Amino acid sequence: MMANALQSQDIVVTNSGAQIAVRRYGDPSAPALLLLHGLALTIEDWPPSFIAGLIAQGRQIIAIDNRDIGKSSRWTHRPAPRPLIAWISARLPLPRWLKPQMPYAVADMAADALAVMDALQIERFDIIGVSMGGMIAQHVALAAPNRVASLSLIMTSSNAPRLPLPDVAVRKLMARPPRTSDLSSLVAFAQEVRGVIALPRDQVDRAELSARVARATAYGHPPESGARRQVAAIVSDARRWRRLREVMAPALVIHGDCDPLLPLQHGRNLAQRLGNARLKIVAHMGHELLPSNQSTVLAAIKAHLSGRHSEDRDDDRMAS
Repeated sequence: MMANALQSQDIVVTNSGAQIAVRRYGDPSAPALLLLHGLALTIEDWPPSFIAGLIAQGRQIIAIDNRDIGKSSRWTHRPAPRPLIAWISARLPLPRWLKPQMPYAVADMAADALAVMDALQIERFDIIGVSMGGMIAQHVALAAPNRVASLSLIMTSSNAPRLPLPDVAVRKLMARPPRTSDLSSLVAFAQEVRGVIALPRDQVDRAELSARVARATAYGHPPESGARRQVAAIVSDARRWRRLREVMAPALVIHGDCDPLLPLQHGRNLAQRLGNARLKIVAHMGHELLPSNQSTVLAAIKAHLSGRHSEDRDDDRMAS
């Protein structure tokens, strides 16, 4: 079938009784590149030009809808605690009977990703993880170190203590999602949030983002509180940072210098904690892949996957 003018194949993989939606692009015999997206983001949230750029680098692309979003199974039978309660529960030594039950963990989403690669009979692969997808990617590398050839971690975090919170305006906006299943209202809210965190530089950025968000929101409708359960998984993922030295796959950490959702310190901290990482800081980049930053990101990924690294002034080399 055709998707976004790119030749692709849609697949469904079952893991522990749940269905994970998969879209495969490119030549199935080419080296595999697994794409893991962020909070409440779906296969349709990858810019088609970004996918095309990766295929042009000689890769087959495996993109998935993380559990609870897009066309993958929903966990509506497992209610999520409030984010603050999930955060406290994961970090304080509370008795078991006081701890709320989490719907699932980020590590469970990593298990979904590995189940997809098992089903496709792909033993070794590279990963690109964006935001929450970068957190999932870290868990994949910890769970299956012999299978992950490299990591490209974009605008994501180690979840280590004392990292800065999102900008106040972002927190206030994200804290009041519309209590409705009306598609037009959800599209408007998603466009507002994404516009605030993306920091589009021009009308080209704004138009591409607006159209993509509308398409992706319709594709994943109705959301059925999937984002709330994914948030609970993220904020309760409190111990991953302690193990990041175990990740020896070569890692490229790409972070914008004006990201309002996960400020640059998150990228610096992640690169410092990983066992074998390089940090690429992208000027004027917020929390989004946009036409204005895409060529820089694709060039950095191409150099990383080929083992070549530019030494321009935006690169911070991280010692092993």
